Amino acid sequence: MKKNLAMSTDHRLWQRYGLAVVSVTMALMMVLLREGPLAELNIRLLLLSAVMLSSWYGGLGPGILTTLLAASAIYVYLPRQHYLEIALNDSVRLIEFVVAALLITFLNDKRRKAQTGAELAQREAETATRAKDEFLATVSHELRTPLSAVIGWTELLLTKQLDRASSISALQTIQRNARKQLNLIEDLLDVSRINAGQFRLDVHSIDLANVIEAAIDVVRPAIEAKHLRLQKQIEKNAPSVSGDEQRLQQVIWNLLSNAVKFTPESGVIEVRLEHTSTNARIIVKDTGNGMAAEFLPHVFERFRQGETVRTERYGGLGLGLAIARHLIELHGGTIEATSAGEGHGAEFTIQLPLAHAAERVSVEQHQIASISAGV
Repeated sequence: MKKNLAMSTDHRLWQRYGLAVVSVTMALMMVLLREGPLAELNIRLLLLSAVMLSSWYGGLGPGILTTLLAASAIYVYLPRQHYLEIALNDSVRLIEFVVAALLITFLNDKRRKAQTGAELAQREAETATRAKDEFLATVSHELRTPLSAVIGWTELLLTKQLDRASSISALQTIQRNARKQLNLIEDLLDVSRINAGQFRLDVHSIDLANVIEAAIDVVRPAIEAKHLRLQKQIEKNAPSVSGDEQRLQQVIWNLLSNAVKFTPESGVIEVRLEHTSTNARIIVKDTGNGMAAEFLPHVFERFRQGETVRTERYGGLGLGLAIARHLIELHGGTIEATSAGEGHGAEFTIQLPLAHAAERVSVEQHQIASISAGV
């Protein structure tokens, strides 16, 4: 594909510069058909027309090439006693021609760039609009599905025709779908807060090991239901970090939920907590579906999900990772995703500054601000 694209680009390049040569040649051929005092005027007008044509369709490079070829043709055409000697008036007219031709070329190049920018902006706007339309359709579907289940089971319960076991099963289904809908609504509210700049953190010193264990406890039933194998390597008594415990648990829960969702039965999910002198590192790795290389740069973007088949099969709004990145960045950390490709699992790495490192940076920033204020 890349080779074909390169060949297509080279082909268009040759066409643009070929147009410059052809336009000058055609102008000279038309001049040769004219004789008399208007011949010099004809050559200037026709060659300026050639510059206009080549710069309009070809851009800056072809326009400059046409200008050089045209100036050379005029130079050769001018009368002279010696090959290198031309009259002063002819020299002035030649310079005027070059200036006018270059002005036309640069103006056309500026027009082409503005047109290209406008077309690119329009395509980006159309892509964003299409993505939002698809997102709204997904939101409607994802909210309607659990609500339909809740309504259906509620109507069955109201008939009072279910036995005790069936009633308990119905209530569990209602609870599960209500929680699913609540999570969807909370994701939408989080995105709204992010857009409004109203996202606030309740920051204090926390133990990441406890946060990770709490997130694992939430997804443990789903892990056991799919017969997945959970491998933990969590450092005990690791240095604390400054952060919002609930929000960090939300991030880790999201990563674990994705791992459970996209890992087939009997797969493996690995969770590690490590630390360096300045950072804590949380790694969530699975042996699931993985991600295509072309999707990796967009994995943390809103309104972006993987292939449609996967979206329809597994559901979800595709907002969790975008919210996770924002939360981690609010904590002064980073989150990265890697994958060897589809079918080869995925790995997410979170890095957060340790509490003492964050305090040291804060003190240094305060000192720098004080010095700057004193200066």
